[in-house]
Amino acid sequence: MPAAEFIKTAPNVRLHVRDWGAGKPIVFLHGWPLSHEMWEYQFNALTDRGFRCVGISLRGFGRSSAPWSEYSYDVHAQDVQEVLMKLDLRAAIIHALPARWYTVGRTFNDELVEFVG
Repeated sequence: MPAAEFIKTAPNVRLHVRDWGAGKPIVFLHGWPLSHEMWEYQFNALTDRGFRCVGISLRGFGRSSAPWSEYSYDVHAQDVQEVLMKLDLRAAIIHALPARWYTVGRTFNDELVEFVG
């Protein structure tokens, strides 16, 4: 059964995160106006093939917090970075729709992980 949890990334902000499976991690970033649940079929197929799938619903989307504060690519990138640190994800594959490529680029400095668009 997949694990679903909330991870606090900032004051009054909890992101809904699904962390499922074991093996090389793949982090999924959804497109607008969806949530990480758009990837559920990929989670099923990839966990059966030995991957760890991590879906992050960004602030304001899905069951994540929707605070009255700034929403920008930089803020989303900070949130994603916080989730990756709290889950101790290293050498992850990042899978994102084109609308999230900027978020991915802003998330990683010199520690760019494998990126699959």
